[in-house]
Amino acid sequence: MGEYAKKLSSGANVKIDYIVSDIFNISIEKMRNSFDIVFMEFGILHYISDLDKFAKNSFDLLKNNGKLLLRDFHPFNKIVEINQTDGTLMFKGNYFDKDLQENPIAYEKFFSEKDREQFPKTYLRKWTFSEIITSFAQQGFVIKKMYEEPNQKHPYIPANYMIVAKKY
Repeated sequence: MGEYAKKLSSGANVKIDYIVSDIFNISIEKMRNSFDIVFMEFGILHYISDLDKFAKNSFDLLKNNGKLLLRDFHPFNKIVEINQTDGTLMFKGNYFDKDLQENPIAYEKFFSEKDREQFPKTYLRKWTFSEIITSFAQQGFVIKKMYEEPNQKHPYIPANYMIVAKKY
């Protein structure tokens, strides 16, 4: 992925610093106020067990006037499932559940059984919308825009959302 990003930025004549790391393991002090954008897209937040610390690290990494762009699956998706046979909605789980849930690694099914034995256990924490907004706002982010996208097959329920926030 890193090589693709470097080639893409080179082809676009744009300089980027592409870092692949666990945000909890990087030296925030060395990189404080260094980045113009913190970008997260689809399926990020549910892997984060400490959302407040994640939001603080994101804030600390950004320069003043830096932007946070977060696009992810709508939290409503954790309690509703679409029956593929007849299209009806089925409610499942508790929207306010705060437990970590063991889950297979994304795309695990594409690997051999032998490879899968080497994978670590993965735990998900499915945050509510209020927890997400509150965590980023409490760190100092100013929410500039937020929108929700409807589900393509069921346009009366949300599928995804995007938040654009700024550090001042």
